Amino acid sequence: MIAIWNRKEIMVTDNMERLAKARYALQGAGIQYSLITKNLSAVNRSAPPIAQGSHHNDAMYYLYVHKKDEDMALHVIQEAIRSF
Repeated sequence: MIAIWNRKEIMVTDNMERLAKARYALQGAGIQYSLITKNLSAVNRSAPPIAQGSHHNDAMYYLYVHKKDEDMALHVIQEAIRSF
């Protein structure tokens, strides 16, 4: 478990594909992480769609790692997202 005072936020996204790539990369590198999901459906319920067929996501994902792993985690995630 990563304590609040020892963690760094390394990614905030509403894109499940990017999140999956980041999580897979962190697991592959042996970096422990924690994930917080915030449900935005109550906030977005009254918002009109911007364009026909626009993607409307009801969740925001926050990815955290231990402070000591921040640099390595950012590098691993950038490489994983770039290579796909």
